[in-house]
Amino acid sequence: MTALLEPPKINTDAPIPQGLRFARITLDMYDALIEAGKITNESRVELLDGYIVRKEDMKPPHMFRVKRIYDRLFAQFQNRCTVFSQSAIELPQDGRPQPDVFLAHTNLPENEFILPEKVYLIIEIAETTIQTDRDHKQRLYARDGIPEYWILNLNTNELEVYRKPNNERYTQSFTLEAGETTSCLAFPDDQIDWS
Repeated sequence: MTALLEPPKINTDAPIPQGLRFARITLDMYDALIEAGKITNESRVELLDGYIVRKEDMKPPHMFRVKRIYDRLFAQFQNRCTVFSQSAIELPQDGRPQPDVFLAHTNLPENEFILPEKVYLIIEIAETTIQTDRDHKQRLYARDGIPEYWILNLNTNELEVYRKPNNERYTQSFTLEAGETTSCLAFPDDQIDWS
């Protein structure tokens, strides 16, 4: 007779036990997990500061806003930079986030991940992840020298602009409301319609 074994019930609301430690992994270890098929595109994860973090499932408002911003930026900047969507960049301190949209230099090597010094602007579109994008990702992007970081807050329909990284923070920030435009520091003469 064969008995079906059910996985143990895990209380995800329970606090993390005292003394439990999380293990950081390196980019090489992360790549090994991908090579072994343990992490796939369907896994919906990214590496942030040495930790594998599950990405939220995209809801339709998020999905369509990503598409709309990507299309606008591609049409506006296609001859001057490369526009990426949902693609990985490599941060030197064990990170491989996948921003919603970003602008990078042209003529990038196609056999390497894009490094921070090749990135002009990162845009994250946030609804349920607003605190993570404001706190954790902003700190990582500033620390690794991403010159400009925008968060489109779907809850308020505002654009948060962060510029001029210094250590783990941006020294300049402001918020725009729907209808207001701004430009990317790398292309100051080009107003971007983000709303």
